[in-house]
Amino acid sequence: MASGQTLLTLAAIVLFMITALNVNRNYVQAVEQNLDQQKYINAINYGESLADEFYSQASNYENAEDVYGDYDDVTDPNRRLEKVTTMGDTLYATIHITEQELKHNVVGKKGTITVYGRNGSEYRQRAQYEAAISNID
Repeated sequence: MASGQTLLTLAAIVLFMITALNVNRNYVQAVEQNLDQQKYINAINYGESLADEFYSQASNYENAEDVYGDYDDVTDPNRRLEKVTTMGDTLYATIHITEQELKHNVVGKKGTITVYGRNGSEYRQRAQYEAAISNID
């Protein structure tokens, strides 16, 4: 009788441990997903703020490339923009500017803003925006 109760007790403890481990694993996975989503949200917000800055260059149309044209190489610290987020994650951005016909036969400058994260020596794209300005003078 005592050995049967001991086996039932051990089985109950094993089931409890399995349940507790599954709950902990699910919690850790949820936290990891939340952190990954926050990194992409930060990249999107950074890209939006850079797009807003680029839009503000419409009044300074002729000099837009002088202001943002040199930020075109994510691997070169002198040719990229950087921002450290509140999570301690560093974002890197490049802006590629081309002059082209936009809509309705209006010629303007299109800035392709790409935001990257870094994993070791590898840069990984997290967000990309296209912003266009035309001469408002």
